[in-house]
Amino acid sequence: MAKSELGQQLIDLARNSKDKSDQEFVDALNPMIVKVELDESYKTDRKLKIFDLFTRISNCDARERVKYAKKIARLLK
Repeated sequence: MAKSELGQQLIDLARNSKDKSDQEFVDALNPMIVKVELDESYKTDRKLKIFDLFTRISNCDARERVKYAKKIARLLK
């Protein structure tokens, strides 16, 4: 899967998450986090930035998820 596809999936998930509970959103987010974790093409510094944003998107209000998803998608390119 291309990295930009993963970013687009994340943005779509964030846009469609307003009717999901926080736990449902995190459960849908976990496979994406694992894909980034296992991807060897990212440098450690970039992965740390991505994981920081994954933490923020997991803990933020549903209205702010798209903002963080776009930031993560930019780093995934």
